[in-house]
Amino acid sequence: MGGKRVGEPMSGIVIQGTRPCALMSMNDRLHWAKNAEMTKLWQEAAFWVAKQNRLQPLTDFPVEVTVTFTRKRDGRIDPHNFFPTVKHLIDGLTMAGLWPDDDSTHVITREPRFVPGDGRMFQIAIEWEDHAGA
Repeated sequence: MGGKRVGEPMSGIVIQGTRPCALMSMNDRLHWAKNAEMTKLWQEAAFWVAKQNRLQPLTDFPVEVTVTFTRKRDGRIDPHNFFPTVKHLIDGLTMAGLWPDDDSTHVITREPRFVPGDGRMFQIAIEWEDHAGA
């Protein structure tokens, strides 16, 4: 996290799920109803992945969240264009009760990553400084 010093212990969890629909891009010009439908699908995907993994509310803040998507083809991509999808995943984790709010005092969101794969999966990595022994 911004002020992390070398040697400070980190803790974290990684969850993954299947993409419920196409990724949402800042370049999309969707009809409001389609946008609302996709927003709900992404939020519910994160919510249910959190519940299926029995994630408990976190207590050490802020957390760093990195979302990774699989991608079928190579080529250039602007990862930051996909922050709408990331936002909806974060909202789903908020609804699942992982943190009290997704403001900057609780959640720091990193630029999404893309890795080769089947194009159907997403992964959410959540890391935080381990203050248990402090």
